[in-house]
Amino acid sequence: MANKFAFQYLTNRHSYFKVVCKVEGSEWKLIAGCEGDSDVVRVKMLNNVHNHTARDVADYHPVVCSKNIGNMIKYKIAETPSYLPTQIRKDIKLSYDVRMSYHQAWHAKEWAKSAITGHPKDSYKFVSWMCQHLRQ
Repeated sequence: MANKFAFQYLTNRHSYFKVVCKVEGSEWKLIAGCEGDSDVVRVKMLNNVHNHTARDVADYHPVVCSKNIGNMIKYKIAETPSYLPTQIRKDIKLSYDVRMSYHQAWHAKEWAKSAITGHPKDSYKFVSWMCQHLRQ
C-alpha cells in the first residue's frame, strides 16, 4: 500500500495467500503462508520488481477491511472509548495513507469494542444465572 501499487489476490486462504500486481506484465509477486498450525506468517517468496510506475494504475484504491482496522485500533479504543470515527479516519489516513468512509470507521470501532468487551448479545446468556443468584 505504501508504494501505491494496486494488487490482487490469486489465492487467499487462512493459511496461504498469493498476491500479484494488477498491471499486466508486471513481475511483482508475494507468496506467504502460516508456519504450521500457528498464526505466524512467513513470506515464502517476494519478487519486489515493478517495471512500471504507480501512475500506471490510475484507479488505485486500497481495500480497507473494517475488521483489520478494528484490530489495529482496539488498544486505542480501550484507552480512549470516546475515539470517534472521524478521528479514526484521520489517523488511518495520516498513518497509512488509506482513505476510508465514516461507515467503515464506525464498523471498525464497533468491531474493536466487541473484541475488547465481547459481543453485546452474549451478555443475555448470563440473565438466567443472574436471576438465580438474585433469588438466593
